[in-house]
Amino acid sequence: MSLSDEDFVRHVLDEACNIAAFMKDKSIEDLRSNIMLDRAVTRSLEIMGEASKKVSKEYQKKHPSLPWREMSDTRNRIIHFYFGIDHEVIMDIVTNELPTLTEKLTRLLNGE
Repeated sequence: MSLSDEDFVRHVLDEACNIAAFMKDKSIEDLRSNIMLDRAVTRSLEIMGEASKKVSKEYQKKHPSLPWREMSDTRNRIIHFYFGIDHEVIMDIVTNELPTLTEKLTRLLNGE
């Protein structure tokens, strides 16, 4: 069974919501000191990036307000950086980018 663009967008949204739940009331110190939290957030970002890469170019062009390339680039930086993750970058994504992204994805999937 092949997945649709909306299925991949839903995967991105699901993982963004997972990250929001994981990071609720958490600080950068929590992220640095809790390996399970770190791995969960990092893995969700990887999945978001991978799913965003699977969305067709045509669909991406129809929805240019979404940061398709940035999601993919974030995934690539995480996957290929073996010696640790910059937690400040992760926190910036979590606090400053994911809320807006989540809102845009929700509106998109709701047909708004």
